[in-house]
Amino acid sequence: GVYEFSRKVLNHWQDEALSMWCCFLANPQTWQRQDLNQLLGQRFDLMDSPFMQALADERLHSFVVVPNVTESLYCRLWCVAELWKAMEVQKMRGQAMIHVAKDAVKHTHKARPSETIAAMIHGASCSDENDEKRIRAYISGNEIHIQDMIKSLATKKKGHRWTDDAPDAPLAPPEVVPIVQIPGGDRYAATIGSFTPTEPVTLVATRVEERMVRAQEVDERKRHESAMASLEEECRFVEVEKEVFEEVFEESKERHALEDRISEIRKEVEVRRLEESEMEKMLMLKVERLELSLEDRRRSIVERTSREHEREEALSKYLQMLEDAKTKDLEHEIRLRRHSAVLKEEKLQQQLAG
Repeated sequence: GVYEFSRKVLNHWQDEALSMWCCFLANPQTWQRQDLNQLLGQRFDLMDSPFMQALADERLHSFVVVPNVTESLYCRLWCVAELWKAMEVQKMRGQAMIHVAKDAVKHTHKARPSETIAAMIHGASCSDENDEKRIRAYISGNEIHIQDMIKSLATKKKGHRWTDDAPDAPLAPPEVVPIVQIPGGDRYAATIGSFTPTEPVTLVATRVEERMVRAQEVDERKRHESAMASLEEECRFVEVEKEVFEEVFEESKERHALEDRISEIRKEVEVRRLEESEMEKMLMLKVERLELSLEDRRRSIVERTSREHEREEALSKYLQMLEDAKTKDLEHEIRLRRHSAVLKEEKLQQQLAG
């Protein structure tokens, strides 16, 4: 688990290295699948994914494969795609960049890194079908080269640090600390130099020597068991390699079928691109026509508004003329009535006077 990963990374850490980018820590696994797919991108060359962007960074110094004792890294297609990208970067830069991390602890009853790395590409898979199609298209035609690189990594006897000029430093053996019993006290650990026994020195030395002999016998037994387990693992590894070579012939047929399918997919994608291009042109023509139609409508509305404004002004003038004419007629009629009233009054006065 994470303890094995930490041991291997620390064992192969370069002194001048400042940071490390881990692929399995790059994705927010708690996201919804739709959001995670958007993060991983949709391009068939995978260059819009965080993995490929990290590997294409100019600051990349080394690509370290950290295998585990449980299963092969290359059961996952994303790991296969990362390895192929690292191979491309290594070829482009012209320097060795791909290394295998080595554990500081030997595992006697579990698979070694050489076995966990060696896995057939055709058996790898993805949790997302769309990602699997993209990765298969990305590594198409290069499966043999990738498989050769995986086999090369699997058969390396020594672990490779992040720099080739720094040899692997042997690990210091753990200090053996005897545990003794003090009368009236608890069990504690101490070295021989710092231990002041309450019992005779010869008795303490004898007990310590007996314990050392038993510890040596246990170590010999463990080394023997480890050697036997290693021999069994070597035999199992040879059998696995034999099965791998037998399956290569079957894989070639599947590879040809896969290449044909990928070529069909590429043709379909190209056809869809052309159709989308034609649809885009048609949409642009429709937009231009709509813009022209809108411009004509705007002009028509402006002209109609101008005519209505002129009509309103003419109507206003006409109403004003009618009001002026009506006022004049009323004034004239009032004058006539006043004049008639004056004449009647004068006639009445004349009659009254006569």
